[in-house]
Amino acid sequence: MFQRLHVKLLAECYRLRRKKSARQRSFPLTPQQILSDINQEELEAIRSQHVIPNPGIRIEKYLEMDKWLGINVRRIFNLGLDFEPKRRILDLGCGAGYFLHISKRLGHDVLGLDIPEPAWYGDITRLLGVSRVIQRIERCTALPDLGEPFDLVTGFMVCFNDHIAETPWGIAEWRFFLDDLWTRLRPGAVVWFELNPGRDGTHYTPELKSFFEERGAIVDRNRLVWGMETSRYLALKRLASKMEA
Repeated sequence: MFQRLHVKLLAECYRLRRKKSARQRSFPLTPQQILSDINQEELEAIRSQHVIPNPGIRIEKYLEMDKWLGINVRRIFNLGLDFEPKRRILDLGCGAGYFLHISKRLGHDVLGLDIPEPAWYGDITRLLGVSRVIQRIERCTALPDLGEPFDLVTGFMVCFNDHIAETPWGIAEWRFFLDDLWTRLRPGAVVWFELNPGRDGTHYTPELKSFFEERGAIVDRNRLVWGMETSRYLALKRLASKMEA
């Protein structure tokens, strides 16, 4: 009962902070506004070379800018980045950089990491002014030098765990990865991953779920969240659900 009341009050506090931040910001945080602020001539030159009709699950789906900017605005809201002080953010598997671009527009210091393909990801990230490191995340291999430590590390639609491979990451691979990642975090940092389903439609085995929880994660369906108090997570989730209703 006390936790529910605390979450409700916290969500209201965040709602007021969000409202105040929106009043002070020089632009509305909408996908339409974000898109209109991008150089349309350069953007169309990139899109015209690669866009295809009805891309379905093909990689070209990420050229549907309205849709994916909208998805990433919701990710910003889920994390409370629209009213938080400046954060140093690392996005693993940053793709075309939409999440980082919006975060940068909000004043955060951002860096992405991804593989080089498709090449037009690089064209988009350069257009958006998003810096990225080109590196594949390999099992039991440390990440490259990424400079100053981070306040937030994200990974959306995570694929680096070989989720559809014959041998997806198990506890040993995740332990190595998290141990390495923890050395790159500032005190109080948050790690937020959203996993893609594996071949069987699940996101992790029962053993992995227990391992994540033992490592201090909030495990919420496909989400793994470290470093965030449960009440804060639930308050942000409550607030986001009301915005989507």
